[in-house]
Amino acid sequence: MLRRGKIAAAIFVAEVKAARGKVALKTHRFAEATQLLRERGLIIAAAAEQFITLADGHSTAEVIQTLAAAGFAIGGLWQHEQTVENFYLGLINRQEKN
Repeated sequence: MLRRGKIAAAIFVAEVKAARGKVALKTHRFAEATQLLRERGLIIAAAAEQFITLADGHSTAEVIQTLAAAGFAIGGLWQHEQTVENFYLGLINRQEKN
């Protein structure tokens, strides 16, 4: 990726799109659900009332099983893909702050 004629980052598109364990979770009780998932060691982070980051070695299937067993209604759970445009804008914004 270039910025002002200089290389800003050298990265493959596949690396950009893979959000490193970031998963979108749709549930009406997001805060409660993420608290349970943290307690069980299944996630390491939650953000924006819609995203979770899986802990190493854990899967979305485990998240679904845990939430369903605890009585949570799950509207959806899917792997988050970052767009190249969002990655680029984030990269530029970070550089401008520094």
